[in-house]
Amino acid sequence: MSEGEELLNLGTIYLESDSEVVGEAGPSTVVTALPRRDDFYYFESVVFQVGNCTFKVPKNGFQIPGTIFEAMFSLPGEQTESNIEGTSDENPIFLSGVDENNFRAFLSVLYPFNGSAYTQDEYSRLVGALDLATMWEFKTTRQDMITSLSPIIERMNVVEVILLAKKYRVPEWLRSSYSKLAQQTTVLEMDALLHPFTLDNTTTVFLTGGQICLLIG
Repeated sequence: MSEGEELLNLGTIYLESDSEVVGEAGPSTVVTALPRRDDFYYFESVVFQVGNCTFKVPKNGFQIPGTIFEAMFSLPGEQTESNIEGTSDENPIFLSGVDENNFRAFLSVLYPFNGSAYTQDEYSRLVGALDLATMWEFKTTRQDMITSLSPIIERMNVVEVILLAKKYRVPEWLRSSYSKLAQQTTVLEMDALLHPFTLDNTTTVFLTGGQICLLIG
């Protein structure tokens, strides 16, 4: 057999590590080294179920330090890839007690693609995202939503803003609203007058006779 024929009949197998020759195979069997995966732009997907709807998104958007998802995804286990939660529609990660529209709003912030599927108004979208960012302690996302909402709530009813600020623990909205309330000269809606709002655990605001009264204790 000539030298050329010997070369044709000899196949070389390579591993991923810098084309190291590890063995010989049959005719024309050549396995080249695999390319390196990018450290960031190589996404692994995760499937969530909210209500009766599944969502499949890049996993890295939820791998935020200090959140429950960081702990969830780092848990060691002996599960095979086929039965790990979040790997398929048949075995999603179920998010109990989460509103579907709020979750879609939250995703629109984490993954701001053009032509978002979120169809509600901008205020509802931002509040929905703030709701879950607060619940799950996505601190940067939460602050971004507060910043985006601040110019919008400037045009809202002061009582609504106070209730919103208390629900999501935004002290700057409370301070601004209390200041506006103290200077307000227009008549408030009757339902606002009938419901005092608690400033903290010991102070309650009552509106009576056109004046603001604080009940301490």
